[in-house]
Amino acid sequence: MPPTISFQRTPVTIILMCVMGLIEVLSLTDEGARLRFYQALGLTQQIWGWELWRPFTTTLLHADVLHAAFNIYILSIFGAAIENRYGPGRLLGMVAFFALCSTMPEYAWNYQRQITWIVGFSGVNYGLFGFLYVGRRYQSEFFYACSPMTVQIMIAWFFLCILLTAIDVWNVANVAHGAGFVFGYLLAQSVFRVRGRTAWRAALGVATAAVLLMLVWCPWHEGFKAMKHHRPPYRPLLKRTLEERPAVAQADAWAAEGSTTHSGG
Repeated sequence: MPPTISFQRTPVTIILMCVMGLIEVLSLTDEGARLRFYQALGLTQQIWGWELWRPFTTTLLHADVLHAAFNIYILSIFGAAIENRYGPGRLLGMVAFFALCSTMPEYAWNYQRQITWIVGFSGVNYGLFGFLYVGRRYQSEFFYACSPMTVQIMIAWFFLCILLTAIDVWNVANVAHGAGFVFGYLLAQSVFRVRGRTAWRAALGVATAAVLLMLVWCPWHEGFKAMKHHRPPYRPLLKRTLEERPAVAQADAWAAEGSTTHSGG
Protein backbone atom coordinates (compact mmCIF):
# COMPACT_ATOMS: atom_id res chain seq x y z
CA MET A 1 0.00 0.00 0.00
CA PRO A 2 1.17 3.59 -0.65
CA PRO A 3 2.09 5.54 2.48
CA THR A 4 -0.82 7.39 4.07
CA ILE A 5 -0.63 11.19 3.95
CA SER A 6 -2.78 13.07 6.45
CA PHE A 7 -2.16 15.79 8.97
CA GLN A 8 -2.80 13.34 11.79
CA ARG A 9 -0.31 10.76 10.54
CA THR A 10 2.26 12.82 8.62
CA PRO A 11 2.23 16.45 9.85
CA VAL A 12 5.96 17.03 9.32
CA THR A 13 5.85 15.81 5.72
CA ILE A 14 2.86 18.02 4.94
CA ILE A 15 4.30 21.11 6.65
CA LEU A 16 7.62 20.77 4.84
CA MET A 17 5.84 20.34 1.51
CA CYS A 18 3.71 23.43 2.18
CA VAL A 19 6.67 25.56 3.27
CA MET A 20 8.66 24.68 0.16
CA GLY A 21 5.62 25.30 -2.02
CA LEU A 22 4.89 28.66 -0.38
CA ILE A 23 8.47 29.86 -0.79
CA GLU A 24 8.35 28.90 -4.47
CA VAL A 25 5.03 30.72 -5.02
CA LEU A 26 6.38 33.87 -3.36
CA SER A 27 9.54 33.62 -5.45
CA LEU A 28 7.47 33.44 -8.62
CA THR A 29 5.10 36.30 -7.76
CA ASP A 30 7.64 38.76 -6.36
CA GLU A 31 10.58 39.73 -8.55
CA GLY A 32 13.76 39.55 -6.54
CA ALA A 33 12.20 37.45 -3.78
CA ARG A 34 14.21 34.36 -4.67
CA LEU A 35 17.53 36.12 -4.19
CA ARG A 36 16.30 37.66 -0.93
CA PHE A 37 15.36 34.19 0.31
CA TYR A 38 18.80 32.97 -0.69
CA GLN A 39 20.48 35.78 1.23
CA ALA A 40 18.36 35.28 4.36
CA LEU A 41 18.11 31.49 4.46
CA GLY A 42 20.67 30.07 2.03
CA LEU A 43 23.93 28.43 2.99
CA THR A 44 26.68 31.05 2.71
CA GLN A 45 29.90 31.94 4.48
CA GLN A 46 27.70 33.37 7.27
CA ILE A 47 27.60 29.82 8.61
CA TRP A 48 31.01 30.60 10.12
CA GLY A 49 29.50 33.68 11.75
CA TRP A 50 27.37 31.33 13.90
CA GLU A 51 24.29 31.53 11.70
CA LEU A 52 23.86 27.83 12.23
CA TRP A 53 20.34 27.57 10.83
CA ARG A 54 21.56 27.98 7.26
CA PRO A 55 22.42 24.31 6.46
CA PHE A 56 18.83 23.46 7.37
CA THR A 57 16.87 26.36 5.87
CA THR A 58 18.79 26.26 2.60
CA THR A 59 17.18 22.90 1.81
CA LEU A 60 13.75 24.61 1.70
CA LEU A 61 14.87 26.87 -1.16
CA HIS A 62 14.96 25.89 -4.83
CA ALA A 63 16.19 27.13 -8.16
CA ASP A 64 12.81 27.12 -9.91
CA VAL A 65 9.33 25.63 -9.78
CA LEU A 66 10.29 22.32 -11.42
CA HIS A 67 13.13 21.82 -8.97
CA ALA A 68 10.75 22.45 -6.06
CA ALA A 69 7.97 20.27 -7.48
CA PHE A 70 10.31 17.32 -8.01
CA ASN A 71 11.62 17.44 -4.44
CA ILE A 72 8.15 17.95 -2.95
CA TYR A 73 6.90 14.89 -4.83
CA ILE A 74 9.79 12.70 -3.65
CA LEU A 75 9.30 13.90 -0.07
CA SER A 76 5.60 13.01 -0.25
CA ILE A 77 6.65 9.38 -0.84
CA PHE A 78 9.81 8.94 1.22
CA GLY A 79 8.86 11.26 4.07
CA ALA A 80 5.37 9.85 4.46
CA ALA A 81 6.67 6.26 4.56
CA ILE A 82 9.14 7.01 7.34
CA GLU A 83 6.79 9.27 9.31
CA ASN A 84 4.01 6.68 9.25
CA ARG A 85 6.43 4.15 10.74
CA TYR A 86 8.45 6.24 13.18
CA GLY A 87 6.38 9.34 13.85
CA PRO A 88 6.87 13.08 13.22
CA GLY A 89 9.61 13.64 15.81
CA ARG A 90 11.98 11.08 14.34
CA LEU A 91 11.30 12.16 10.77
CA LEU A 92 12.02 15.78 11.69
CA GLY A 93 15.26 14.69 13.32
CA MET A 94 16.25 12.72 10.24
CA VAL A 95 15.45 15.65 7.95
CA ALA A 96 17.61 17.97 10.06
CA PHE A 97 20.41 15.40 10.19
CA PHE A 98 20.42 14.77 6.44
CA ALA A 99 20.16 18.50 5.72
CA LEU A 100 23.32 19.17 7.70
CA CYS A 101 25.20 16.13 6.43
CA SER A 102 24.43 16.76 2.77
CA THR A 103 24.71 20.55 2.45
CA MET A 104 27.90 21.08 4.45
CA PRO A 105 30.01 18.60 2.41
CA GLU A 106 28.64 20.17 -0.79
CA TYR A 107 29.48 23.68 0.41
CA ALA A 108 32.93 22.62 1.58
CA TRP A 109 33.51 21.02 -1.84
CA ASN A 110 32.72 24.35 -3.56
CA TYR A 111 35.55 26.07 -1.77
CA GLN A 112 36.86 28.44 -4.43
CA ARG A 113 34.12 31.06 -4.18
CA GLN A 114 33.07 33.04 -1.12
CA ILE A 115 29.47 33.12 -2.37
CA THR A 116 28.09 29.86 -3.76
CA TRP A 117 24.40 29.07 -3.36
CA ILE A 118 23.66 25.50 -2.30
CA VAL A 119 19.87 25.07 -2.24
CA GLY A 120 17.29 22.32 -2.57
CA PHE A 121 15.84 19.36 -0.69
CA SER A 122 17.43 16.70 -2.85
CA GLY A 123 20.29 15.92 -0.45
CA VAL A 124 17.70 15.21 2.25
CA ASN A 125 15.65 13.12 -0.15
CA TYR A 126 18.70 11.04 -1.01
CA GLY A 127 19.29 10.58 2.72
CA LEU A 128 15.73 9.31 3.15
CA PHE A 129 16.26 7.11 0.10
CA GLY A 130 19.41 5.60 1.61
CA PHE A 131 17.54 4.86 4.81
CA LEU A 132 14.62 3.25 2.97
CA TYR A 133 16.93 1.31 0.66
CA VAL A 134 18.33 -0.58 3.64
CA GLY A 135 15.16 -0.49 5.74
CA ARG A 136 12.93 -2.12 3.13
CA ARG A 137 14.67 -5.42 3.88
CA TYR A 138 13.48 -5.18 7.47
CA GLN A 139 10.22 -3.18 7.26
CA SER A 140 7.79 -4.43 4.65
CA GLU A 141 5.89 -1.11 4.53
CA PHE A 142 9.01 0.58 3.14
CA PHE A 143 8.97 -1.58 0.03
CA TYR A 144 6.27 0.42 -1.75
CA ALA A 145 8.08 3.72 -1.16
CA CYS A 146 11.37 2.18 -2.24
CA SER A 147 10.39 -0.33 -4.91
CA PRO A 148 12.93 -1.77 -7.37
CA MET A 149 11.78 0.73 -9.98
CA THR A 150 12.22 3.62 -7.53
CA VAL A 151 15.73 2.41 -6.73
CA GLN A 152 16.60 2.27 -10.43
CA ILE A 153 15.23 5.78 -11.02
CA MET A 154 17.10 7.31 -8.07
CA ILE A 155 20.38 5.65 -9.05
CA ALA A 156 19.98 6.57 -12.72
CA TRP A 157 19.16 10.16 -11.80
CA PHE A 158 22.22 10.35 -9.57
CA PHE A 159 24.59 9.37 -12.36
CA LEU A 160 22.73 11.42 -14.97
CA CYS A 161 23.19 14.50 -12.78
CA ILE A 162 26.92 13.83 -12.59
CA LEU A 163 27.08 13.58 -16.37
CA LEU A 164 25.05 16.77 -16.91
CA THR A 165 27.30 18.64 -14.51
CA ALA A 166 30.43 17.35 -16.21
CA ILE A 167 29.29 18.58 -19.63
CA ASP A 168 28.10 21.94 -18.21
CA VAL A 169 24.41 21.43 -18.99
CA TRP A 170 23.21 21.69 -15.37
CA ASN A 171 25.00 22.70 -12.21
CA VAL A 172 23.91 19.94 -9.84
CA ALA A 173 24.89 19.43 -6.20
CA ASN A 174 26.16 15.90 -6.73
CA VAL A 175 28.19 15.86 -3.51
CA ALA A 176 25.00 16.63 -1.56
CA HIS A 177 23.20 13.76 -3.29
CA GLY A 178 26.02 11.32 -2.58
CA ALA A 179 26.58 12.48 1.00
CA GLY A 180 22.86 12.31 1.75
CA PHE A 181 22.66 8.73 0.51
CA VAL A 182 25.78 7.66 2.42
CA PHE A 183 24.49 9.08 5.70
CA GLY A 184 21.06 7.54 5.14
CA TYR A 185 22.68 4.18 4.43
CA LEU A 186 24.91 4.39 7.52
CA LEU A 187 22.01 5.43 9.74
CA ALA A 188 19.85 2.57 8.50
CA GLN A 189 22.62 0.02 9.01
CA SER A 190 23.10 1.37 12.53
CA VAL A 191 19.38 0.98 13.24
CA PHE A 192 18.50 -2.29 11.52
CA ARG A 193 21.63 -4.40 11.48
CA VAL A 194 22.26 -6.62 14.49
CA ARG A 195 25.51 -8.18 13.41
CA GLY A 196 28.22 -5.56 13.07
CA ARG A 197 26.04 -2.78 14.44
CA THR A 198 28.85 -1.37 16.56
CA ALA A 199 31.06 -0.92 13.52
CA TRP A 200 28.28 0.78 11.55
CA ARG A 201 27.57 3.13 14.43
CA ALA A 202 31.24 3.94 14.75
CA ALA A 203 31.42 4.77 11.04
CA LEU A 204 28.33 6.96 11.34
CA GLY A 205 29.79 8.73 14.36
CA VAL A 206 33.10 9.46 12.66
CA ALA A 207 31.40 10.76 9.50
CA THR A 208 29.03 12.94 11.54
CA ALA A 209 31.90 14.36 13.58
CA ALA A 210 33.69 15.31 10.35
CA VAL A 211 30.61 17.25 9.19
CA LEU A 212 30.19 18.96 12.54
CA LEU A 213 33.83 20.03 12.40
CA MET A 214 33.09 21.85 9.14
CA LEU A 215 30.73 24.16 11.05
CA VAL A 216 33.68 25.69 12.89
CA TRP A 217 36.75 24.80 10.82
CA CYS A 218 37.02 24.70 7.05
CA PRO A 219 40.38 26.36 6.30
CA TRP A 220 40.46 25.51 2.57
CA HIS A 221 37.21 27.41 1.87
CA GLU A 222 37.47 30.98 0.60
CA GLY A 223 34.40 31.96 2.61
CA PHE A 224 35.91 30.62 5.82
CA LYS A 225 39.12 32.54 5.15
CA ALA A 226 37.15 35.75 4.60
CA MET A 227 35.13 35.31 7.79
CA LYS A 228 38.23 34.47 9.80
CA HIS A 229 39.76 37.86 8.98
CA HIS A 230 36.68 39.87 9.99
CA ARG A 231 35.31 40.33 13.46
CA PRO A 232 31.55 40.35 14.19
CA PRO A 233 29.16 41.63 13.04
CA TYR A 234 29.64 39.52 9.92
CA ARG A 235 26.51 40.52 8.00
CA PRO A 236 28.05 43.71 6.52
CA LEU A 237 30.80 41.53 5.04
CA LEU A 238 28.25 39.37 3.20
CA LYS A 239 26.33 42.45 2.07
CA ARG A 240 29.47 44.11 0.76
CA THR A 241 30.58 40.92 -0.99
CA LEU A 242 27.22 40.62 -2.72
CA GLU A 243 27.28 44.27 -3.76
CA GLU A 244 30.77 43.94 -5.17
CA ARG A 245 29.92 40.76 -7.10
CA PRO A 246 26.23 41.07 -8.09
CA ALA A 247 26.68 39.23 -11.36
CA VAL A 248 28.34 36.25 -9.67
CA ALA A 249 25.74 36.20 -6.90
CA GLN A 250 22.85 36.34 -9.38
CA ALA A 251 24.36 33.60 -11.55
CA ASP A 252 24.94 31.37 -8.55
CA ALA A 253 21.42 32.00 -7.33
CA TRP A 254 20.01 30.53 -10.53
CA ALA A 255 22.47 27.64 -10.55
CA ALA A 256 21.26 26.21 -7.29
CA GLU A 257 21.68 22.74 -5.89
CA GLY A 258 19.93 19.92 -7.57
CA SER A 259 19.18 21.23 -11.00
CA THR A 260 16.39 21.75 -13.20
CA THR A 261 18.48 24.68 -13.36
CA HIS A 262 19.41 23.11 -10.32
CA SER A 263 16.31 21.00 -10.88
CA GLY A 264 17.88 17.80 -10.21
CA GLY A 265 17.77 15.96 -7.05
